Formats: sequence, structure tokens, C-alpha cells
Amino acid sequence: MDFILNIPWEYPLLIVVGIIVGFINTMAGGGSLITLPILIFLGLPSAVANGTNRIALMMTAFSANMGFKSKGISTFPFSAYTGTCALMGSIIGAHIAIDINDAAFNKILSIIMILVILIIIFKPRIVSNDLSVRLTGKHLRLSCVVFFFIGLYFFFNGNKFGWSVSDGVLSFDPTKGKFQRDSDGNILTHGNGNPKKENNDLVSDLDFTSFKLYFEWKVDSLTNSGFMWGVKEGEKYEFPFVTGPEIQIMDNNYPDPVKAGSLYGMVNPSVDMTKPVGQWNSYMITIDYNKNFGNVIFNGTEVVKFPLFGDEWDAMVSKTKFANCDQKPWDNCEFGKFKTGKICFQDHQAPVYFRNIKILEL
Repeated sequence: MDFILNIPWEYPLLIVVGIIVGFINTMAGGGSLITLPILIFLGLPSAVANGTNRIALMMTAFSANMGFKSKGISTFPFSAYTGTCALMGSIIGAHIAIDINDAAFNKILSIIMILVILIIIFKPRIVSNDLSVRLTGKHLRLSCVVFFFIGLYFFFNGNKFGWSVSDGVLSFDPTKGKFQRDSDGNILTHGNGNPKKENNDLVSDLDFTSFKLYFEWKVDSLTNSGFMWGVKEGEKYEFPFVTGPEIQIMDNNYPDPVKAGSLYGMVNPSVDMTKPVGQWNSYMITIDYNKNFGNVIFNGTEVVKFPLFGDEWDAMVSKTKFANCDQKPWDNCEFGKFKTGKICFQDHQAPVYFRNIKILEL
């Protein structure tokens, strides 16, 4: 998903900070203690901020090495050994990223940042000023171990179970989703014997109110998913659809009267614009609370439009299961109530694919 900086002063700030931190990293290191908090302050999720910061560090390291080399300062082959160890760690870190959630990532990031601060403050005593000694023997072996773990952290990132990005395509693989288990570790099942999966809906870190969202999607045969907005997270909301209205994404051969492009349960599409299974479809979704207007442009054609609040909206909701306030999970009676909330791609226990995801806040 694209993250857009909307305030004019943010770009000059990043340029100035980048120059200062580049100087600090080359002279002493530790510039991430400045850049990471600033990127998070500007609205990037922690994992995205960390990944963005890694790119800057790569460029800083490369340019600094070239600068030192031009002055006749080189530690080859020491740098080659430690670089190889860091590369091995980064590969393992990238694989770990597939199986860790955002909350765990934030905790790990906090711990690592504290350790970095402690190392900077209590810098280890240098046992020898002889460079040839410090680049060989036990010092080389220790450095390889340290750089392995640096690499592990370098490419550490958060992810939802089953979701991955490859060649610019965001996809969900239901076989990698987590299952619900009892206290003994046994997988729980529904009445029909199918295993119960945990909710693996992909929910944004950022909140949105009014926006235009464009994305392309495709599904496998007889699969089902959806896009939701106005999602509110918390212990009392078991699923995103408890609060977030949904634009349906599906193979229209799926046995459900609701079809692709519909505002689920409330407004059916005026025309079927779906392409055959395996081909890419496009949505341009407008959610504008300033004008009380929402619509879906499906493969270039407007198929639904709807209000977002008021008497007409309430009348539409009253005819759906979302109005069953005496039944779980809708017993909080807050479906469609939040103008500002998170956006979400749904896990419906089936493969689904997205690309070219772009959002513009209105």
C-alpha cells in the first residue's frame, strides 16, 4: 500500500534529517535513533518505517565505504567476511518476517533500540589499537557473529499469517493461516469438522476517513474476499466486519447471492463487470464523508453508489444481519458507525491477489 506525505514541510524535514543522519552514521553510527522516531512520527507504521530506514542505511554504508576507500582506508577482506555473515542473517530475518505479527515486531524493535542506546552510551573498551589484530583471529570470528545478528535485524519486518508480497503482488495463502487451538495445542473444529482458523484479515496501521482507493484484484475459482473501511479494532470487536462495511470481491460463480462489486448486504451492482477467473479486475472506491457519498467503479464502470450516514444509510443497515444487536458478534451495535477507521482486506479462507494499491486521502 502507498503511504503519502501530505504536509509540505515533511519533505524538507526528511531531506535535512537525511543529510544530518548520513554524517552521523559515517562518523559514529546510531543515526537510526533519530530517523526511526521521525518516520513513525510522520505516520508510517513501525515496520514500514524500519524498512524505509534500512534503504537509507544501505546507501549511507555504500557511500561511506567508497569515501573511505578513496582516502586509502580499507578493511578488506574483513568487510567481506562480516558482510557475508550479515547477508546470511538478513535472509533468515526475511523468512522469520512471514511468521511474526505487528505487535511482536513493535516489541522487538523497542528492545533492539534500547540495546543500541546502551551500546552507544557504554561503548566497549577497545583492547588493542593495532588494526591488524582487531581484524583477525577471535576478533574476526566475534565480528562475524555480531554481523549475522545485525543482518537478522536488518531485514526484520512484521507480517500477517498467510499474507505475502512477491513481484509487486499482495496475496493470501489460506494454507499458511493460523488455526485456533485449545489449551493442549489441539486444533479446534467447527460442527462440520472443518478446522477453525484465526482471523487473518489484513488491517492497516493507519486510520482513514475520506479517500479514493484504487487496486486491482483477482481470485481463484469459487473464492471470496472483500475490502472494508471504517474498521475499529479492540477486544470487543471480534472481526473487522463487525464495524466495517464491505465491498465484495469474489468469483461470481461462488454460491452466494451477493456478487462482486456490491456493498455487501445492502446495494447490489447494477451490472456484472467481472472478468474470468484468473484475470485482473480493478476497483476505484470512493469514500467521501464530506459529501456523504460512496461508490465503486468496477473495471471502468460505476456499479454501485451509496450514502455513508443518515436516514438512508440506517434504513439499508436495518435490513441486514449487521443490525442484529442482540446476537454475536454484532451485539455492540456499531456497524458502519465510525467515519474514521482502518481499512482492511478480508481473509475468507481462500486465495486472493492484489496489486497496484494506491490511496488518496480527500
